[in-house]
Amino acid sequence: MERSQREKLTEELTLVLLYLTSFTEKQCPNVRMAWKTHDWTALDDLAEDGFMVPPHNRKNYTRYLTDEGVEKAK
Repeated sequence: MERSQREKLTEELTLVLLYLTSFTEKQCPNVRMAWKTHDWTALDDLAEDGFMVPPHNRKNYTRYLTDEGVEKAK
């Protein structure tokens, strides 16, 4: 199904917000993490598009951005 313009915009804004609030930890400096308090559909779409690592468990509150996701957010 084709995503509407509003859904695409929500996805892009969610990615930017995830990036702006993301962080790294000392033991994994190349992994950008963010807390997921955003629209579930947008998060699922971002993972499907390869901008985030798909979660193993939807109840996990940490989401991981891929290198492609970081670049797109910038």
